[in-house]
Amino acid sequence: MSKVSPLTILPLAIFAAIAGLFYAGVHRSDPDALPSAIKGTPAPLVAFEPLGAKPVITDAQLREGGIKLVNFWASWCAPCRAEHPNLIDMAGQGRTAYGVNYKDDPGNALGFLEELGDQFPAG
Repeated sequence: MSKVSPLTILPLAIFAAIAGLFYAGVHRSDPDALPSAIKGTPAPLVAFEPLGAKPVITDAQLREGGIKLVNFWASWCAPCRAEHPNLIDMAGQGRTAYGVNYKDDPGNALGFLEELGDQFPAG
Protein backbone atom coordinates (compact mmCIF):
# COMPACT_ATOMS: atom_id res chain seq x y z
CA MET A 1 0.00 0.00 0.00
CA SER A 2 1.35 3.43 -0.95
CA LYS A 3 2.01 6.05 1.65
CA VAL A 4 -0.11 9.28 1.39
CA SER A 5 1.84 12.52 1.77
CA PRO A 6 0.46 15.09 4.25
CA LEU A 7 0.87 17.74 1.53
CA THR A 8 -1.69 15.87 -0.55
CA ILE A 9 -4.30 16.15 2.19
CA LEU A 10 -3.52 19.80 3.14
CA PRO A 11 -5.54 21.51 0.31
CA LEU A 12 -8.58 19.36 1.11
CA ALA A 13 -8.28 20.18 4.82
CA ILE A 14 -8.01 23.93 4.09
CA PHE A 15 -11.04 23.77 1.78
CA ALA A 16 -13.04 21.88 4.43
CA ALA A 17 -12.13 24.49 7.09
CA ILE A 18 -13.18 27.40 4.86
CA ALA A 19 -16.41 25.64 3.85
CA GLY A 20 -17.15 25.05 7.55
CA LEU A 21 -16.67 28.75 8.32
CA PHE A 22 -19.00 29.75 5.47
CA TYR A 23 -21.59 27.25 6.63
CA ALA A 24 -21.42 28.54 10.20
CA GLY A 25 -21.74 32.16 8.97
CA VAL A 26 -24.81 31.41 6.88
CA HIS A 27 -26.59 29.57 9.69
CA ARG A 28 -25.90 31.88 12.63
CA SER A 29 -28.93 33.12 14.57
CA ASP A 30 -28.84 36.81 13.50
CA PRO A 31 -26.82 37.39 10.34
CA ASP A 32 -27.43 41.16 10.49
CA ALA A 33 -25.99 41.59 13.98
CA LEU A 34 -22.53 43.15 14.08
CA PRO A 35 -20.55 43.06 17.30
CA SER A 36 -19.69 46.49 18.67
CA ALA A 37 -17.66 47.53 21.69
CA ILE A 38 -19.35 50.95 21.87
CA LYS A 39 -22.96 50.10 21.05
CA GLY A 40 -25.34 51.62 23.59
CA THR A 41 -22.79 54.13 24.94
CA PRO A 42 -22.88 57.91 24.40
CA ALA A 43 -20.88 59.27 21.46
CA PRO A 44 -17.47 60.64 22.44
CA LEU A 45 -16.94 64.39 22.60
CA VAL A 46 -15.69 65.88 19.34
CA ALA A 47 -13.81 69.05 18.48
CA PHE A 48 -13.25 70.37 14.97
CA GLU A 49 -10.57 72.75 13.67
CA PRO A 50 -11.77 75.93 11.93
CA LEU A 51 -11.45 76.12 8.15
CA GLY A 52 -10.87 79.72 7.14
CA ALA A 53 -13.83 81.89 8.12
CA LYS A 54 -16.30 78.98 7.90
CA PRO A 55 -18.44 78.36 10.98
CA VAL A 56 -17.09 75.60 13.19
CA ILE A 57 -19.30 72.67 14.13
CA THR A 58 -19.64 72.30 17.89
CA ASP A 59 -20.26 69.22 19.95
CA ALA A 60 -23.42 70.87 21.26
CA GLN A 61 -24.81 71.25 17.72
CA LEU A 62 -24.29 67.56 17.05
CA ARG A 63 -26.01 66.59 20.32
CA GLU A 64 -29.13 68.67 19.70
CA GLY A 65 -32.25 66.69 18.88
CA GLY A 66 -32.90 65.49 15.38
CA ILE A 67 -31.03 63.67 12.67
CA LYS A 68 -27.86 65.18 11.25
CA LEU A 69 -25.58 64.17 8.42
CA VAL A 70 -21.87 64.62 9.08
CA ASN A 71 -19.86 64.21 5.88
CA PHE A 72 -16.07 63.86 5.93
CA TRP A 73 -14.54 65.14 2.69
CA ALA A 74 -11.32 66.34 1.04
CA SER A 75 -10.54 68.20 -2.17
CA TRP A 76 -8.41 65.26 -3.40
CA CYS A 77 -11.32 62.79 -2.98
CA ALA A 78 -13.06 62.08 -6.33
CA PRO A 79 -16.18 60.49 -4.72
CA CYS A 80 -16.48 63.58 -2.48
CA ARG A 81 -16.73 65.78 -5.57
CA ALA A 82 -19.37 63.49 -7.07
CA GLU A 83 -21.55 63.39 -3.95
CA HIS A 84 -21.32 67.11 -3.14
CA PRO A 85 -24.32 68.21 -5.28
CA ASN A 86 -26.49 65.57 -3.56
CA LEU A 87 -25.45 66.83 -0.13
CA ILE A 88 -26.25 70.41 -1.13
CA ASP A 89 -29.69 69.26 -2.37
CA MET A 90 -30.32 67.48 0.95
CA ALA A 91 -29.36 70.60 2.88
CA GLY A 92 -31.63 72.67 0.62
CA GLN A 93 -34.55 70.37 1.51
CA GLY A 94 -34.20 71.31 5.18
CA ARG A 95 -32.04 68.39 6.28
CA THR A 96 -29.20 69.27 8.61
CA ALA A 97 -25.83 68.51 7.03
CA TYR A 98 -22.31 69.31 8.22
CA GLY A 99 -19.07 68.94 6.28
CA VAL A 100 -15.76 68.06 7.92
CA ASN A 101 -12.51 68.64 6.04
CA TYR A 102 -10.43 65.47 6.34
CA LYS A 103 -6.64 65.78 6.22
CA ASP A 104 -6.60 68.35 3.44
CA ASP A 105 -4.57 71.50 2.92
CA PRO A 106 -6.78 74.41 4.07
CA GLY A 107 -6.15 76.35 0.84
CA ASN A 108 -7.16 73.39 -1.32
CA ALA A 109 -10.20 72.73 0.88
CA LEU A 110 -11.42 76.34 0.65
CA GLY A 111 -10.84 76.28 -3.11
CA PHE A 112 -12.91 73.10 -3.34
CA LEU A 113 -15.77 74.72 -1.44
CA GLU A 114 -15.59 77.88 -3.56
CA GLU A 115 -15.55 75.84 -6.78
CA LEU A 116 -18.59 73.74 -5.81
CA GLY A 117 -20.59 76.44 -4.02
CA ASP A 118 -20.66 75.10 -0.47
CA GLN A 119 -23.79 75.78 1.56
CA PHE A 120 -23.27 73.93 4.82
CA PRO A 121 -20.88 74.56 7.74
CA ALA A 122 -17.45 73.02 7.51
CA GLY A 123 -15.13 72.03 10.33
